[in-house]
Amino acid sequence: MEVSLQLKSATLWMRVILNNSLMKLSFFPKSIIEMWLKKGDVYSFGVVLAELLTGEKPISLVRIQESRSLAKYFALSMEEGILFDILDARVKKEDDIQEIMVVAELAKRCLELNGKRRPSMREVTKELERVRKTFNGQENYEKV
Repeated sequence: MEVSLQLKSATLWMRVILNNSLMKLSFFPKSIIEMWLKKGDVYSFGVVLAELLTGEKPISLVRIQESRSLAKYFALSMEEGILFDILDARVKKEDDIQEIMVVAELAKRCLELNGKRRPSMREVTKELERVRKTFNGQENYEKV
């Protein structure tokens, strides 16, 4: 049976990821979890985070040639300090600015071109758990 979920906003998707999907891995076999944590595609996850934050597709023919890749466009926007110019209006409207910046920094780290400088999926998962707890008022945020 095929189930199709249509969520109305990138913000909701981000909350689903932060609150449910990544943190409830217990239904997967341990070997799958270990493989995912060691071999997970961190770069692709960074692209997904950038998509959720911006509402943009991974490749766009509308942007100039040098920034057609969302990963590059997102990273450049962060480096130039204009991240809020490219964020999806729904994200800017509904989320805490500090939470947005923490998730954006994580996305930027995941999008690092040098794979050795990217965090592992285990580190990403731990950081997302900290974000979830912090912005639910459970503890102070400390970066991994």
